[in-house]
Amino acid sequence: MNEQQFGPKPTKDGVLFRLWAPAAKRVDLLLDQPHAMKRGDDGWFAAEIAGAGAGTRYKFRIDDEIDVPDPASAFQPDDVFGPSRRRWYWKPMSAPSRNKVPIAA
Repeated sequence: MNEQQFGPKPTKDGVLFRLWAPAAKRVDLLLDQPHAMKRGDDGWFAAEIAGAGAGTRYKFRIDDEIDVPDPASAFQPDDVFGPSRRRWYWKPMSAPSRNKVPIAA
């Protein structure tokens, strides 16, 4: 596992949701309706959802038995057992070049 794989990631058209659940047979992403997630050989489940954006609330259903929030979520607006909520992704700003900063005489 690494930081790049863990948690939801923005895509061109929406969001790629992922969950590492190597013992699970099936994982569904719960939005307004369940979305089956595809299992990778490494135990990661993934589903790309077009149109999902900031504010999207979601949970995962594992093997049709238990609903869980995203363990990688940075925002649980209700409580730790409620749905996770996707926040905005901020792009780091670069510092201005020293050559471009005006210097007072």
